[in-house]
Amino acid sequence: MAYGTVAIGTALGAVAFLYPYLAQAPITLAMPGAVLAVCVFVVALEGPTRKRIRALLESDPSLQVASWEYSAEAWPDVVRAAPGPGWSLTLMVTALTTVCVALVAGLGTQDERALLLAAAWAVAWGAGMQAVFSHRDAALVRHPRRRLHMTRSMVMLGDRIYILNPEPALSGVVANTFLVECAALPRFSADPDTRFAGTITWTSAQLSRNSRRRLVHRFLVPSEHAQDVARVVAAYTEIAAPNRADPALALPS
Repeated sequence: MAYGTVAIGTALGAVAFLYPYLAQAPITLAMPGAVLAVCVFVVALEGPTRKRIRALLESDPSLQVASWEYSAEAWPDVVRAAPGPGWSLTLMVTALTTVCVALVAGLGTQDERALLLAAAWAVAWGAGMQAVFSHRDAALVRHPRRRLHMTRSMVMLGDRIYILNPEPALSGVVANTFLVECAALPRFSADPDTRFAGTITWTSAQLSRNSRRRLVHRFLVPSEHAQDVARVVAAYTEIAAPNRADPALALPS
């Protein structure tokens, strides 16, 4: 709620203060408009794509590894512990779009107010992204399917998808992510919370044009499924074997 208030308040304040500048040079709105248009396009595709992926994963037993259900009491803690988009993504996207807004507005108008527009964009966009992520986390807590669904290529927590490895059957999902390791950490004996048997961790290498990044996804293991952990780790270790043998996918130590 706070992030949304900051985003909307900053956007309205910027429009009110910079209206003469924006009305005089419509080019100043070209980059903000383009970024928002891309976001609308992505959101429009996200729902159908998620439904298609879920239907495929649930209909093809060969892709499935395991599925864990959580109790209503444990589910909020599972969601809070699950990895989600963090400040690093927000800062990266905000910085990139802010530079683009400043360049287009500044070069198009030769006006110093382009810097004020870029500053307002940075605050509004960054707060807006965090508001969206917070809303999605809250929606996941209320999700009726309290399940961690594991497949050969990805895991689904409720309605949230984490890609672990390429999957030929999902050729429409593009992600240069390659699973290299799966491990489990048992619950510490001193931990009084007996709802969970520990955590299971997937480590993947994400490749970009000029870099290689480590992705780590950790999820809590429900105590009633503790006996499944060894089998799940063995299955994913086998799935990751070809990637571990590839020198191009070696992660930095």
